[in-house]
Amino acid sequence: MRKFVSIIILVMFIFLLGACQSSTLSLQKVKEPPEKLADYLDPTAELQMVNDGNKGSYIVFTTSGKVEAEVKSNKNVIRVYFNKPEETEEVIEQQIFYLTKGKGHDSIAVYLNDEETYFNNVASMQ
Repeated sequence: MRKFVSIIILVMFIFLLGACQSSTLSLQKVKEPPEKLADYLDPTAELQMVNDGNKGSYIVFTTSGKVEAEVKSNKNVIRVYFNKPEETEEVIEQQIFYLTKGKGHDSIAVYLNDEETYFNNVASMQ
């Protein structure tokens, strides 16, 4: 009986350890990006992605007005959707998001107001 309980505890520990190391697909707005991010950005580019060398990437969208962002996946493809209102005369600013990639994703597609678009600049911090 004691051996059985030990095996159950060991199995639960292995599952718990595996769950801690797996990453979940997510997209979150960043309030305070790392200072070194600026070294990899093109000041003239509207939509940029900078890989952080870990399991994620910073996505920088330079625009006026608020931007809504959403992430979905379809098999191995991550789909990032940005929705923004018409251009306004407001100040143009960088809106920064952090994309955490899930396991098994090998491609990223990006959409602006439901139309597929592209990153103007892609870089890596490594």
